[in-house]
Amino acid sequence: MLLWGYNFVAVKFVYHEISPAAVSMARFVVMYAVLLVVCRIQKTPISVDREDRLSILGVGFLSMGIYMIFFLEGMSKSTPAQGAIILACAPIMTNVFAVLAKQERFCLGAFIGALVSFAGVSAVVLKEGFKPGFGDILLLLSSAVWSFQAVWSRPYLRKYSSLQLLTASLPGALIPLLPYALLPTLHTNWEGIGFWGWLNFFHVSVLSGAVGFLGFYMGVRQIGASRAMLYQFLVPPMAATFGYLALKMPLEPLQLVGFVLVVAGIVWANRARESAAVAVAATA
Repeated sequence: MLLWGYNFVAVKFVYHEISPAAVSMARFVVMYAVLLVVCRIQKTPISVDREDRLSILGVGFLSMGIYMIFFLEGMSKSTPAQGAIILACAPIMTNVFAVLAKQERFCLGAFIGALVSFAGVSAVVLKEGFKPGFGDILLLLSSAVWSFQAVWSRPYLRKYSSLQLLTASLPGALIPLLPYALLPTLHTNWEGIGFWGWLNFFHVSVLSGAVGFLGFYMGVRQIGASRAMLYQFLVPPMAATFGYLALKMPLEPLQLVGFVLVVAGIVWANRARESAAVAVAATA
């Protein structure tokens, strides 16, 4: 979440020199290459069972293809603050999808905790008001896609490691990425990109990409989609902090209150889930 928090600032720097479409394709190539090297070093297989291949490619189609197109295009037309508040809808959507998929029981306390964190996010990023546009619609769609794929991938994370699943799913992203990004990528003046452009692109592709997604899937595997997604509420406060450090965007008292609410909501939701799990175990 720390890496994803800076990503809102990094993409804005990168967009000064690279279009969203070119970023998506170049990021895919770099991320896939890094994961293949890590698989080779870790001696992790990149193949999966035949009956799982199509579904796992579908995970990549959504998470690294459709989601990234909506996210990158949405961020090019929106502000970091509005992007952060819209993507903070993802934990709530994930909870709904997980209950519908019967992966988890509905927990009122956890849902209230998520709403408290969402209120904290609002306090952090909405100090200047909210003016929705087309970019925000794309970001809302990206949030829904991200939530759905998190629930979809959970059963496969019980069978495969996070590294194996992420690497095996990635080729599925080429289905939407090739028609969307191939020509813009070929027409980009890569030699003209400066040092800061490359540095921020490294963050977008390697740190926020390979490392960030790998860490997220490890979390989904260990604690479930809804609980792992709760920590995404930390991204907007971190984005605001990085905005202050990198872009000199001031932090106000209301935003500090928002930080506290975000953390309190996550703690509340986690404790509610633990209490519910103990109660279920006691009646079993």
